Amino acid sequence: MRTFSRMQVFRKSGMPTVYRESTKHRMKQVFLPDDMYEAALRSFVCVNTDCVIVSKTRRTFWLAKRAVKPMPGNWIIGGREFAGELPAHSMQRNFNKETGIWLPESRFQFVMMTRYLWKDREQEPQDAGSDNLAYTFMVELSDEEVQIVAGRLERKEYEAGYGLREFSRTQMIAAKVHPVLVDLHYAIFPVAD
Repeated sequence: MRTFSRMQVFRKSGMPTVYRESTKHRMKQVFLPDDMYEAALRSFVCVNTDCVIVSKTRRTFWLAKRAVKPMPGNWIIGGREFAGELPAHSMQRNFNKETGIWLPESRFQFVMMTRYLWKDREQEPQDAGSDNLAYTFMVELSDEEVQIVAGRLERKEYEAGYGLREFSRTQMIAAKVHPVLVDLHYAIFPVAD
């Protein structure tokens, strides 16, 4: 019979609980060849961490324009979570990779879990789609940080020259952004009754 050492529980601002059997155990990161990655995308739910940049005082989102599938157009910052990686660390790593800014994990506030069933994806065959579960965070940046991020967005992922654009809820609806962004706005900035 297997016995377990004391489980470590990680809780952060309403985030789903993550149980870790051992803080010393680390899963090795593996990058799969294209054919194996394609098979994995067809077989498993991919876990992501995404982050929306907000202005709390103006109740707005700063969105980038993604140039790649599955979500080209106005979108938030994020990427894949590695096996064994905790969500807040994944968010920190992905934010740094996509924006060139390293922020402490404490600046990222968990908002909600979202599941996306995409009909297409960047990897071949593109029409196979993907199933993604995302921990969605928010972060508020200073005006200076917004300008830095706007100039450093990952060129492979985001449309050159677009930078970041500020959107109110009304502007997002008028721009016909993905409905999850409007739902995310309601989750962060509820309408007063």
